[in-house]
Amino acid sequence: MTSVKQALVVRWGWDGHVPVAATDRYVTALKADGYAVTVSGTLDSYLDEELLAATDLVVQCWTMGEITGPQAEGLSQAVGAGTGLAGWHGGIVDAFRAETRYQMMTDGQFVHHAREFTTFEVRPVPEKADHPVLAGGIKPFTVTTEQYYLHVDPAIEVLAVTGYGPDPDHPELLGTPVPVTWTRHWDAGRVFVTTLGHSLADLEVPEVDTMIRKGMHPEGHGMGDPLTERPIALRIGLVGAGQISGAYLRTLPALTHLSVTAVADLDAARAPAVAATVPGARATTVKAVRGRRRRPRPQPDRPRRPRRGRPCRDRRGQARLRREAPGRDHG
Repeated sequence: MTSVKQALVVRWGWDGHVPVAATDRYVTALKADGYAVTVSGTLDSYLDEELLAATDLVVQCWTMGEITGPQAEGLSQAVGAGTGLAGWHGGIVDAFRAETRYQMMTDGQFVHHAREFTTFEVRPVPEKADHPVLAGGIKPFTVTTEQYYLHVDPAIEVLAVTGYGPDPDHPELLGTPVPVTWTRHWDAGRVFVTTLGHSLADLEVPEVDTMIRKGMHPEGHGMGDPLTERPIALRIGLVGAGQISGAYLRTLPALTHLSVTAVADLDAARAPAVAATVPGARATTVKAVRGRRRRPRPQPDRPRRPRRGRPCRDRRGQARLRREAPGRDHG
């Protein structure tokens, strides 16, 4: 890294989240903090290895849109190598809905919001009061804006929460705890997310602005600095060697605390082919993974009931049976 801190601001996507005006606000803040800022309107910036290698912090504001596999991989590897990633609202957790590799890195994905703005209270987590993003005494505060309902990874470090508000389309969700602000490790890098920031007015709320500024700052929570404590090393096995599993394998270079030790598949030829691409992995069969089949439980001997004919409830049917077999009860 160079002596002057480098920030890359990547912005575009849906213009309802005012990506240019919103990021301009924080470009000014980053420059005031001593950053040299590069602003980009293309995701091809994530293909520029030299640019990413020199970048301390990526600020992304790109709602929806599509990202290619190589672009997502470039960002993932840069963050895994120590570059920080920060963003707010849809610009980071409603980006690239079809790209699960990106979602694994941000650890949260927007799935729904009410049709109208909601007034809700944001509550900093008391146990995290000393966290650099919250330091300075951020107290519970109320906003009226678009409230996100999310799918999140339980591994995130939640800094602020809320309860999901009234929603005519989903009354069953009322009061459900929903993370608002979090951080997470991505190998040697860190990711900062807040779901607030739908509009410029939201970004002007003092508590929201403070969390974003501190979340972007390298001294705020160690963004861009190597982890002092490494994650616990995990060895995993992969069952299935098709396209979906291949997508998971492409994320492994950024997760150096994970190692694949075995690959299994119903196709005896496909498992060795995939295992050969993963250092240290061996191929096995799905049958071997299943282990021994449970024997069926023996059933006690029971006397069989004599099979009886089904009674005929239809009057016409009864008359026909009487003609064919007179003298028997057909009722």
